[in-house]
Amino acid sequence: MRLLVDLQGMQNNSRDRGIGRYVTALARGILRNSHGHEVRFLLNDLFPDRIDEVVNAFADLAPHEHFHVFSAPGPSARLPIENAWRSHAAPLIYDKAVHDLAPDVLLIGSLFEGGTDNTVVSVGPHDRGYAVATILYDLIPLLDPEGHLGSDAARAWYFGKVDEARRADLLLGISHSACDEGIQYLPSDRDHVRYVGAAAAEEFTAQDFRQLKGETHALEVLAYHGITRPFLMHTSAFDPRKNFEGLIDSFAQLPSNLRAAHQLVLVCKLNANGRRQLLNRIAAAGLTEDDVILTGFVPDDELRMLYANCTLMVFPSFHEGFGLPVVEAMWCGAPAVGSSVSSVPEVIGRADAQFDPQDANAMVRVITRALSDGAFRQELLAHAPAHARSFSWDSVAQRVLSTIEEKHAIWQRSREPAEQSVAANMEAVIAAIARLPGWPGPSDADLLAAARALAHNELLTWPQGDSRFSRIHNAAALC
Repeated sequence: MRLLVDLQGMQNNSRDRGIGRYVTALARGILRNSHGHEVRFLLNDLFPDRIDEVVNAFADLAPHEHFHVFSAPGPSARLPIENAWRSHAAPLIYDKAVHDLAPDVLLIGSLFEGGTDNTVVSVGPHDRGYAVATILYDLIPLLDPEGHLGSDAARAWYFGKVDEARRADLLLGISHSACDEGIQYLPSDRDHVRYVGAAAAEEFTAQDFRQLKGETHALEVLAYHGITRPFLMHTSAFDPRKNFEGLIDSFAQLPSNLRAAHQLVLVCKLNANGRRQLLNRIAAAGLTEDDVILTGFVPDDELRMLYANCTLMVFPSFHEGFGLPVVEAMWCGAPAVGSSVSSVPEVIGRADAQFDPQDANAMVRVITRALSDGAFRQELLAHAPAHARSFSWDSVAQRVLSTIEEKHAIWQRSREPAEQSVAANMEAVIAAIARLPGWPGPSDADLLAAARALAHNELLTWPQGDSRFSRIHNAAALC
């Protein structure tokens, strides 16, 4: 089977978030378990600064010749009105590039991208000559459009992506909760939506990081961040559904002896407005900046030290696709408690370590017990590494490959012979681009960029066996 994996989730705005981590780890897992399959990767030259970094991330598993870099006219982000023509032309050019590479299956690492950055991704036309699978992380904006889709343009873009997800041949859910959402709200069925799971990145599974507890460099990291007492910890992107405010309020309501003995450390990349928002909530709860530490972004090596040295990991989210930080923390030996909704129970793995995130008193009770009940705390400490190790990227990759194989075999038997796809013919693609509606229309520079992209992508070829490979083309050479 010829499997083409779209890695734009490693290049775009998601690269430093859970999606970027997921795409990276899954792709590496697929390479380790791809016995008998040809696996190649697709990158976008609108992110030129990230191409070498992504290719180098696989240097131990795949030669650079196995990475295809397609070209598209940019900027192509859908939401800015000035990008309207380019944002519609780019997916047609993407479809042509994928068609010409002629995979059996296209695996899209992240479909719901391109609203605010130059990601160009498409499940292709109805008459595509390849099957399409994509990762299903969550449907949070679909379930809460008021909270996540703040404009008519954002809604139109997102619901367009929902329609694309419905047209994909296979949706691969990162949790049982994500699968249930796809089945209920797309709506879909269990043949279309299949569970594959998730795990902690190799950086967390390569060794037993519990040894970092009390290690000299770890203590230096704690001191750098102003951590001077045993601490509770939470890490995630800053978003209302992550429930930072509820955790701050619950920390303030702990029994006075526990509150005074601990700090709360919130690891999160914050802009000025987000930092101000949390500082106001900290002050409103009667706490100080010494009680609640805002670290800002920390690199993975520091994050592992924080996980290994924290007294308790608390994950109070209202909604998660998976809850990767919990598994990462458990790998490093941190006891963890978290909310009882969406996918979090799957990664916590103990009903008595869960709480209703809407109920501050329930959160306080579970945290208090984890800090003060010695027997319960020892159970959490023993549970954490054992449960974390039940999540494996090799197992995830094997499920992905077997599910895709099964779907591809069914797809091949059931699809009816069709007329040649529009994407198969350059003249047809050019005609489709020329018919694109919308204002503002293309400038001469846009038309030239589209022509250059089409010409560049014509040079992309799938390696034949192990003796001939396609070249990676430098985006700068196009101009």
